[in-house]
Amino acid sequence: MMNYRAIAQATLASAKINKGQHFDALTDDQRAAIQKEAELVYRVKYGKPMPAAFVRKRYELLQKRAKG
Repeated sequence: MMNYRAIAQATLASAKINKGQHFDALTDDQRAAIQKEAELVYRVKYGKPMPAAFVRKRYELLQKRAKG
């Protein structure tokens, strides 16, 4: 079974994002890291390009999972 909490924490940590950090406060580099991760996840799950709205939704899901 996948440990979604650990994956979310690792993803946020690799982009140097704090748990609870608001999406609008992210730097360009942090947003790029989240967008890259979101694009990969979306492509694997759905097999097609990711819609722009998915990045924010993915970020919110990572934050939720990281908090436990």
